[in-house]
Amino acid sequence: MPPSLWFRRHTEPAAIVLPTGAGKSLVIAELAGLARGRVLVLAHVKELVAQNHAKYCALGLEADIFAAGLQRKESHGKVVFGSVQSVARNLDQFRSEFSLLIVDECHRISDDDDSQ
Repeated sequence: MPPSLWFRRHTEPAAIVLPTGAGKSLVIAELAGLARGRVLVLAHVKELVAQNHAKYCALGLEADIFAAGLQRKESHGKVVFGSVQSVARNLDQFRSEFSLLIVDECHRISDDDDSQ
């Protein structure tokens, strides 16, 4: 089954593991295109937020950035690239629903319920 069809038919969380240079930006763009609603792409450092956003936009696509370290707090677009810390500290600006959450380097997510 093609990945695009799998993502359309399933709602449970999934992890995609790709090595450096494997085309994560293309995967993010494809998933964002398949999403029925808004997409939030999180990264743990501002450099990854900026890099992911730049590569996405280089494909001719538009997206917002929400990262204090980049001095940008845009959160109304269909696709938003944000830093974990900035989004966690400004949850009131993320009340509208997102249909897809993508976490770059998700292995860095803590099991601790009280962490960001």
